[in-house]
Amino acid sequence: MTYGPPTLFDRLGGAPALAALAGALLARLQGEPELAHLFSPAAGGGPAGPLHGVLAVALGRPAAMAGMTGMDGMTATQPAVDDRHLTHRQFCLFAAHLLDVLTDAGTAEDDVATVMTWVHTARPAVVAGERPA
Repeated sequence: MTYGPPTLFDRLGGAPALAALAGALLARLQGEPELAHLFSPAAGGGPAGPLHGVLAVALGRPAAMAGMTGMDGMTATQPAVDDRHLTHRQFCLFAAHLLDVLTDAGTAEDDVATVMTWVHTARPAVVAGERPA
């Protein structure tokens, strides 16, 4: 039973589409020379579980799934890279790869803007020196 308009999560195809997006993003991050060490399997970056949780929140995962813990034990509302203290440049590279993955998946422009706005709000939690007090 659906209440209200479909969420971005629903419009993109739900869990299967989210898994594909997380997998595509993880592959890009692992291939990025400046980010690969943060998202390698040795750093806890594989499989794409934590990214899956972050994307689910950004895409409006159904309320029934809110607060679920990801594979790493964090609640889905916490950024997966919270303790990694990314630099400004690393954060921008991450955001650029996410933007490319969403665009490559054919995500509508307004929906991409929604996700990228959410990512921007998570910035203080993941960029070194920008942590909230």
